[in-house]
Amino acid sequence: MFKILIINLSLCFAFIHRVKNVHSSKETCTLPNGHTFETACTNCNGSSCISLDGNVTNSSCCLRSSDENVKISPFFKGFRKFDGGCNTQYNVYITQGNDVWKGSVDRHTCAQYCYFLDTCVGWSWKAATSYCWLKSDASKQGYEEGWYTGGRCLKGCPELKDIPVMYDSSRLTCGWMYQQPYQGQKFISCSDATLYTYPDGYALSAPAGQYFPFGSVFVKPGCNLYVFDDYSGTGNSKQVQGSILDVNNVFNGVKSFACRCDREPITCVPQDDWQTVLVCDNSDGKRFKADCTYTVTTGATYSEEHSFNYINDTSIDIKYHETINELFVKKEFEGFESLKTGFKWSSASTSMFTKTSTTTITDEAPKGYILTVQQAVGKCGGSEFRTNMIKLTQDNGTRKKSNVIYVKENKNE
Repeated sequence: MFKILIINLSLCFAFIHRVKNVHSSKETCTLPNGHTFETACTNCNGSSCISLDGNVTNSSCCLRSSDENVKISPFFKGFRKFDGGCNTQYNVYITQGNDVWKGSVDRHTCAQYCYFLDTCVGWSWKAATSYCWLKSDASKQGYEEGWYTGGRCLKGCPELKDIPVMYDSSRLTCGWMYQQPYQGQKFISCSDATLYTYPDGYALSAPAGQYFPFGSVFVKPGCNLYVFDDYSGTGNSKQVQGSILDVNNVFNGVKSFACRCDREPITCVPQDDWQTVLVCDNSDGKRFKADCTYTVTTGATYSEEHSFNYINDTSIDIKYHETINELFVKKEFEGFESLKTGFKWSSASTSMFTKTSTTTITDEAPKGYILTVQQAVGKCGGSEFRTNMIKLTQDNGTRKKSNVIYVKENKNE
């Protein structure tokens, strides 16, 4: 889970919201003390409660807590927290002693203070009190909910290629947004505590009198983030592509936005069959044996829908190619009827899905026989995958025999 900040324009009051994935119409919110939506209001009294909709009811409030442990926002649903930074551990703390500094700061600042202090080897931060301890010895640790612990490390802002291509099993990642204002340098900006990830097709409008404080945004190639200075996609707008470290230099006061991709997830259905490479005819028997020379090309040829060649983000091509490979393997294990050749896609080399290679081969057609050379070829949508599995069939009209060979990859290509 993670938090999101919505700025109230009329009251200049910041509401910090904790967000989690929601899989049903009834949201749940479990706090460190164990309270949920169902029990939170029973345990609230007076100012210790926060309401989701202005009315404190058993289905609309959670206990007030620190900025790391507060309520679910009713306006932001379906996000995932990404913790890519420096092996930060949750519910772990460095035990007492060996303090080189301590004080009340947010979690990102705690990590940053440690990074710039040469005697610090690790830090612990307690969410309930927003208190930070910097340690000269991190060898002894304890375990308790509500703690964060990390080493002397800052993740900083991501590269586009580091952002996952897929948001989940069926949706593309459109972009990432950090609420933290840009700090002037990438390595001290983009606190993961302020991160939101958007799937393709996500759109949102702030409540009346509020806006979204965008700090830095990173939009995957083939996708666009549209930001508006008024509600419900009205007013002035900007189309954002790629990375923008300081959104406020481009557009200030985002009241609604939408993130959309031109690409589509992989939905093709894998299949394979035999394709004829050569027919070598020696059926007239004029030669004792006929030399039959042919070339075999192995590897992948991707269609336009599966090939992007983004210079600043190779992860998309790589992910699409990996996904197609996985689809073939899955269908193989399922015994999918569209796979007719018996080729073991689960044993295919990575080069089968990344590059092409050509090999020249010479076989023989015996006197009175026709030699047919066929290759196992896979297809998924418009993309083609030529395997190294070759079937040789000799046929004299009354007798037919076949055998399968595997062509060695040409290492010189």
